[in-house]
Amino acid sequence: MAWLRVVHRWLGLALGAIWALQALTGMALMFSRPLDDWSLRASGRPADLAVVDRSLAAILSAHPGARIAEYLPSGGAPGQIDVLVKPRRGASRVVRIDAAAGAVLREGDWSGPPGRVSLIRAILLLHKQLWAGEVGKTLIGLSGLVLLGNLLAGLRLAWPARGRWRATLVPGRERTPVMGALGWHRAVALWLAPLALVTVVTGAGMAWSGELQRLFGVADDVRPAAARLAGAPIAPSAAARAALARYPGSSLADVVMPSAKAPWYLIRVRRPGEWRQVFGASLVYVDAHSGAVLAARDALAQPLAGRVIDGFYPAHTGEWAGLGGRIVMFGVGLWLVSTIGLGCGLWLTRRAARRARPRPAARAVQLSPGSLSE
Repeated sequence: MAWLRVVHRWLGLALGAIWALQALTGMALMFSRPLDDWSLRASGRPADLAVVDRSLAAILSAHPGARIAEYLPSGGAPGQIDVLVKPRRGASRVVRIDAAAGAVLREGDWSGPPGRVSLIRAILLLHKQLWAGEVGKTLIGLSGLVLLGNLLAGLRLAWPARGRWRATLVPGRERTPVMGALGWHRAVALWLAPLALVTVVTGAGMAWSGELQRLFGVADDVRPAAARLAGAPIAPSAAARAALARYPGSSLADVVMPSAKAPWYLIRVRRPGEWRQVFGASLVYVDAHSGAVLAARDALAQPLAGRVIDGFYPAHTGEWAGLGGRIVMFGVGLWLVSTIGLGCGLWLTRRAARRARPRPAARAVQLSPGSLSE
C-alpha cells in the first residue's frame, strides 16, 4: 500500500491545480445559463418561429456577405436564441435575440481569446478545452482518466476497517495537526465519492464521446444521401415545424442551416422522456426545398450504448434531476476542491512537521591511539 500512497500523493500534487480548475469552472457553469439570460432582461415569452425568420433576415442585412450557420436556444430562459453568424473572414459571431419580440439582446465573438467572447462562453471553453481547441479537449479527457484512477486509489487508501466507519466519516480531535488533516482528508474523500466518480466518468466520456460511439458502433449520424442545393431553400420555420411534427410533443434544440455540401436542414429536438432538459439528442433531416423529412434518429430508440453516451451530459451536470440535481453536482464540485485542498494541506503540514523535528546530535568519533599514524 505504500507505493499506492506515494502515487496518490504525487498525482494530486502534480495535477491538483488542473482538477481544481475543472471543478471551479464547472461550478460556475452550473447556473450560468439562467443567470446570464436573466441579466439580459428579455420578454420571457416562448419563441415565435415566424419572428425568428424575420430576425435572421435582419441579421443577414446587418452582416453583408455573411451566412447564418445555425441557431439554438440559449438554454436558460424561454424565448432567447443564439444565432451563429459566419462572415467571409474572421471569427464567427453570435447574436442573442429575443425570439418572441425580435430584439437583438447581445452580439459578440463565438470563439477566440477570452477577452473577445462573453464571460460565460470563456468559462465554458476553459472548462471543456482549456482554450486550446481539440488539443485542449484531448488533454481534459486524459486528465479526467488520471483523476478517475487517483480517486479510486484514494478510496482504497481511505476505506475504513470494519467497525470504524462512524469514526472515519466524522473525525474527532486528533493529537497532532498531521493526524487531524489526515482524518479530515479521508472523511471528506468518502462523503461524496460515488457521485464524484459519476461526475468524473461522464466528464471524461464527453471528451471521448466520438471515439466511444465508433468503438460501440453507435450511429451518431443518419445523414441522407448527398444532393445538390439549387435555388432558395424553404424558410427555417417551415423546416423546424416539419421536424417537430416528426416527433409530436418535442421541443426545438438546434437548427443547422443548409449548405452546398449539405442541402438540408439538420434539426435537433428534445423528445419527452430524454434526460436532457434543453438540448435533446433526437435528429431530423429536412429537405431544404420540399420540407420533407429525409432521415431521423430517435434518441429514445437507440441501442443501450447510444443512450448511455447521450446521458453523459445530463448526468455530469445533474440536469436530468432539475434544480435539485444541479445543486447536488455543485456540491460535488465543492467536494473535489475541498478534497484537493485538504490533501495539499496535509502534505504541507507533514512537511512542516518534518522540518521542525529536531535532528539527532552528531556522534563523536573516537580514534584509536594508532589512528593518527594510519
